[in-house]
Amino acid sequence: MEWGRLRHLVERPHPQFPVELKTILQHLLVSHHGDLDKGALRLPMLPEAFALSLLDLMDARLEQAFRLIDSAPAEEEFTPYIPSLERQLFRGFQNANGEVRGRTAPATGPQNIGGGKAA
Repeated sequence: MEWGRLRHLVERPHPQFPVELKTILQHLLVSHHGDLDKGALRLPMLPEAFALSLLDLMDARLEQAFRLIDSAPAEEEFTPYIPSLERQLFRGFQNANGEVRGRTAPATGPQNIGGGKAA
């Protein structure tokens, strides 16, 4: 969401909405990507904002890892090298039939609460 649109939405007066909470929520929104080169409009300056940016990064990396593991060739124990993660990912051990076993996550990848789209 662009900053001007966000500002317009939150500047509408509401008598029971504290300005301090509005400021904190704005900061969480504009800093959740963590780094300016990753799309954040501001660097996280609150402990909560820093935690949110780390959780957002972890969510994105896990989604990528599950997707790449599921799309790797079935007969391989490792994915091909993934430049964005700077590593290969372990898919699991092969049994006698050549099937990979040992996955700790569901084959469909992470599930979204309420059917929403992952950020």
